[in-house]
Amino acid sequence: WAAHSKGPAGELIMALAIRQRVQRASPLTPAHLPGELNAMADCASRSFGYKTEWKCESNDEFLTLFNRTFPLPEQTSWQSFLLSSKIVTKVTDALLTRGSTMEEWKKL
Repeated sequence: WAAHSKGPAGELIMALAIRQRVQRASPLTPAHLPGELNAMADCASRSFGYKTEWKCESNDEFLTLFNRTFPLPEQTSWQSFLLSSKIVTKVTDALLTRGSTMEEWKKL
């Protein structure tokens, strides 16, 4: 429904689709997990000090916590990903209903 709507939701869905296409990324599959079952999101959203053992002062500390708490198979590890300031600005503009053209999104 969001892709057919006007305003921030539609713009962000279209921008995400463009980015996935340009980056050749696999499609996202959203799933709802009730709070008590969503330990990863709980840890990530509270890593700023909600629980003493989850307090992280840097991305490296957060990755250490996440790798220790949610280990991946075959000795692989989680990696940090930060959005560029240009993308953050575009998303913020969309949420504030300032909008951007699809051409502007494609340039990111």
